[in-house]
Formats: sequence, C-alpha cells, structure tokens
Amino acid sequence: MAIFSKKIQDAYYLNEKYNIIEIIFEDDNGNLVNHIIEADPGHEDFKDLEKEGYDAKTLIKKTDEYKKKQSSAFSVAVNREARILAEKMLGLDTLNNKKKMLEKEEKDLKIRLLTKKEQIEKEEKDLKIRLLTKKEQI
Repeated sequence: MAIFSKKIQDAYYLNEKYNIIEIIFEDDNGNLVNHIIEADPGHEDFKDLEKEGYDAKTLIKKTDEYKKKQSSAFSVAVNREARILAEKMLGLDTLNNKKKMLEKEEKDLKIRLLTKKEQIEKEEKDLKIRLLTKKEQI
C-alpha cells in the first residue's frame, strides 16, 4: 500500500512525455503533500494509483484540468502586472502626484486669500473711521 492510498486529492502528469506523475495527497496531519512517481506500470505506487481510479485516461483528463488552472492563474498574474505597467506608462502615478500638489497649492491660496480679505476689511474699516473723523472736524 502506497503512502498516498485513500488520501489522494489530485494526480496528473507533470511533463509532456507523460512519464512523470505528481500525486497530491493529504497526510495524517491534514497537510497536502506532493509525491512524484514515474509512470511505470510495473511500479507498486503506479499500481496503487490505478487501483484508486487514476488510469491513463483519467490522468490525461486531470492533466488537462491542471494545465487550465495553471494557465488561468498565470493569466491573472500577467494581467495584474500589465495593468500596473500601463498605469506607470500612462503616467497615472505622476498625474496623481501632480493632483496632490495642486490641491495643496489650492489650500495655500485659499488661506492667503482669506488673510488678504481680512486685511482689506480692516483697512476699509480704518478708512471709514478716518473719514468719519474728518467729517466731524469739518
């Protein structure tokens, strides 16, 4: 009896020659373990694998499923990196930095405008007082 008997999670061919098989099984501690064997009909592990329903036809089907999953995962990773690269190429990070800088400038200008407005209002008030004082003297 093989170490993977009655514990197989997945099995598939690892190479294009279909002569190496990867068997993924769960050990007694619940950990997934990768076990590699040759596709040798005379080997006891191969015989045990076949007894659990993993004949050549099933292994080919499982290999196809495995390749599709791997391809999909690779595609997702490539697309994510492509998006990041495109954003950099389009200068989006530069635009975001420019936007932050302009927002800070806007805030500074608003503060300066408020200060100037207060200064003008004070000067206007002083002028009115001086004007009233002059009128009273006349």
